Amino acid sequence: MARVYISSTFTDLEAERRACRDAIRDLGHFPVGMEDYGAADERPLDYCLKDVRSCQTYVGIIAWKYGFCPGGGTKSITQLEYEEAIANKIPCFIFMLAEDALWARTRIPDSDQPQIRQFRQTLGNDHLVASFRDAASLVAALTKSLRKAEINNTAAPPLPDILPYLCDRSEQERDLVDAFTRFDASPSHPLVCIVHGDETEAHDKFLERLQRYMIPALRPRHTDQVDVQTYRLEWPAAPRNADDMRRRLQISLSRQVLDSSLETPMTVNARLAQALGPVAIHSHLITENWMEQGPQGLDAFMEFWKQWPELAVGQQLYIFLFIKYQMNNELGPFLRGKYRRINAKIREDLANYEFTRFVPVSGAVIAELIGPTRSEAEDWARSDYARKFCNEDALVDAIGRYYTEWQVLQKPKVFPPRIPTDQLIPKLRELISRTLLPDRR
Repeated sequence: MARVYISSTFTDLEAERRACRDAIRDLGHFPVGMEDYGAADERPLDYCLKDVRSCQTYVGIIAWKYGFCPGGGTKSITQLEYEEAIANKIPCFIFMLAEDALWARTRIPDSDQPQIRQFRQTLGNDHLVASFRDAASLVAALTKSLRKAEINNTAAPPLPDILPYLCDRSEQERDLVDAFTRFDASPSHPLVCIVHGDETEAHDKFLERLQRYMIPALRPRHTDQVDVQTYRLEWPAAPRNADDMRRRLQISLSRQVLDSSLETPMTVNARLAQALGPVAIHSHLITENWMEQGPQGLDAFMEFWKQWPELAVGQQLYIFLFIKYQMNNELGPFLRGKYRRINAKIREDLANYEFTRFVPVSGAVIAELIGPTRSEAEDWARSDYARKFCNEDALVDAIGRYYTEWQVLQKPKVFPPRIPTDQLIPKLRELISRTLLPDRR
């Protein structure tokens, strides 16, 4: 994994830069560039040059705009970034728009032509330049070049993909502690936890966090030598009735655990009891499932576990039901309103759900997954997770600036502002790449 600096003008190459950033991520590297400063041609030069020096590779994308010259000078930021890479002996890959490529006239400023042509000539004389005609051909050329170069960073341990997702979930962790306490009071039966939140809240990564961090931290006696084993239980679509739903749950779990659809709950549980550590079974439903089945689907799910065979001594069986609220913002106002009303009804039903109907099974609704506040994100930056990889002060400062920028642009109606997880995570990845400790680069 390497840091790859993308250098270009912005307003004429925005789509091309975006495509290159995605391609660099797909190759397992970190793209670094002007997007980290708010994405503008007139970005802060000092930050740009510092980021160039922090990277292992430089990618220059050159079209027909020369760009902003800071401080009234005669060299653009793009050229100064390139010269900084050369001065620091950073490998450079240059991609130049073909002379005969179709290009909007608005992206060819007349005043820039003498300087950009001279810059293009300099690059052509000093490098083996690859040409491109559009974003697709640029990505193809970039991918080929970086793969051929075999860029790597084997000296630094790889960053865990889940690192940015470890941003604060302390409220959910507190609820999980309470749920485990109830389980300990009745350890011969499964514990069912309901995890719910908008579809923007990275439910799958929360499951990974549960498996790799939260359960081991909260159940160290059971996980100090072994991993948490997981199985996915398919949520039945359009069951005919409650009995049919329970039957289909049994078939799905039997297939997952024993690779057979015909095994009994007793046989399945006997296999689960052989695990050396905790077992987490997870199932997932979305708003449309609830629209179809209502709370009766949840009742049938709970009844399935109520009838589950008694657990063996020391057996740890945790059931996580993930409920994902569909937002469907691309739909018309009538359908969006319908989904919002259904989601509100689900939240109300969960808030009043009576788990006592399914004794001896223990159950709990975990606090809703919502986007982190600035304070929570900064606390994450100060955590041991992040400090292993990043400069704490730089990361906290960058997060603060990003939240301020986001608040100005989005004008949220709630306080404190919360950034949806699927918006925040890409930015945290960028900030991690910019603030890596020297021995992690």
